[in-house]
Amino acid sequence: MPTKESAPEKLPTLDESLSLAVGKKHLMLGNGFSRACRNNIFSYDSLFNTADFKKLSKHAKQTFATLETTDFEFVMRSLHTAASLIKLYKGEF
Repeated sequence: MPTKESAPEKLPTLDESLSLAVGKKHLMLGNGFSRACRNNIFSYDSLFNTADFKKLSKHAKQTFATLETTDFEFVMRSLHTAASLIKLYKGEF
């Protein structure tokens, strides 16, 4: 839990951020908006089916099958967790 000494700075409000922005402004919306707008394009299944795995590890696509998901966020969390556990158990296998 962060202490007062390590607490992050307060994030600027939208109005404060807009006043600091220079030049043309762009709006970035989250995945929830994308899914609501065009779920046929932005669902995990659609993203998985159009993903190009050629430049990734030869095991990248198989990872999804092993975890029985097309959820990229779940796979990334799982890989991060696995990496942490490998460090913890290093040399014990």
